[in-house]
Amino acid sequence: MLSTLTVCLVNVLSTIVAIILVDKVGRKPILYFCFTIMAIGMALLSLILYTRTLHFIQFLSIFSLLIFVAGFAMSAGPIIWIICAEIQQVYGRGFGISCSTIANWLANMLLGTFFLTILSKIGGPLTFSLLALANIAFIFFTIFVIPETKGISLEQIEKN
Repeated sequence: MLSTLTVCLVNVLSTIVAIILVDKVGRKPILYFCFTIMAIGMALLSLILYTRTLHFIQFLSIFSLLIFVAGFAMSAGPIIWIICAEIQQVYGRGFGISCSTIANWLANMLLGTFFLTILSKIGGPLTFSLLALANIAFIFFTIFVIPETKGISLEQIEKN
């Protein structure tokens, strides 16, 4: 119960930080920083599960997951929704946001459906290493694909 409460508290507080910073710092810098934080959290968990020699492995595992949750709640959680809404053309924005939402929820469904199977087939260390690598890939995706929309009107974003 205490672990669940801690995860929820970190999630809420990190989301508040994202709300405060998103228009001051910009979307892309937050995504760079937080995808890095998420990769570190997953890599740390992978390392913890690989070594298994520590007596306080449960606490370190929870700590590494809290690092991941903080990174997610400050970036991919709220900011992706902002970017999806901002980069859609005014004409057809509702349809575009619907497609973004469907893609997001399908990805969540696939990950939720197959996570335990993957975990049991390849083990925790490799599974969480792959998730760390995925977050590193998201950094490059952000660099090359995601536009910075801070301080730009929706009309100018559409024109760009």
